[in-house]
Amino acid sequence: MTLPGVSGQAATRAAIRPVGPAAEEAMNRAFSREETQLGTLAGVPVRGRWIRGDVLGETRHEVLLGVLGERVELDRRSQRERPATLTGDRLDTFLDGRLLTVVRPVDGPQPSWDRISAELLE
Repeated sequence: MTLPGVSGQAATRAAIRPVGPAAEEAMNRAFSREETQLGTLAGVPVRGRWIRGDVLGETRHEVLLGVLGERVELDRRSQRERPATLTGDRLDTFLDGRLLTVVRPVDGPQPSWDRISAELLE
């Protein structure tokens, strides 16, 4: 969707705005369905679970899918820069609105919630 005279980030926001209420309702449903509370992020409860993508064969990674009870504002620029600077001891974490994802190799221990939240909030 392109609006006359609107480009860049303003055009992206204008295209996304109509789906905002539906996306928020979907996050509310996902949060209420999930029973396992992982912890809190900036005082907001986070529910979710670890999921292996092994339907098509052996898996090497596991993904934590979490939903926050409400939005928490973080420095998104540092989140976007983080994957380029990942070291062996850093988690691949990302928060987009209320949806949290963490990717980890399955050959090591699952990270604690304290570690996940610390990396998101740094």
